Amino acid sequence: MAILAQSYPNYPDPGAAASVINVVNKIIGLNVNVSDLLDKAEEIKIKLRDLMRRTSLEMQKAQKGREYELPPLYV
Repeated sequence: MAILAQSYPNYPDPGAAASVINVVNKIIGLNVNVSDLLDKAEEIKIKLRDLMRRTSLEMQKAQKGREYELPPLYV
């Protein structure tokens, strides 16, 4: 048997690990505490949200947003 959780490939995902451990807890009847993993997941989520906000602001300053628009099409 394999228990998989959706996670992000570019950074650690303690939330996904906590989900898998919770399933294993239910199947086997263990009581492994995942509160530290959930706290760490929330911390990473907040840091990533801040990073995305700062990245968006910097792209606006550099007017990089236009690079990602489709070029005009002529028929």
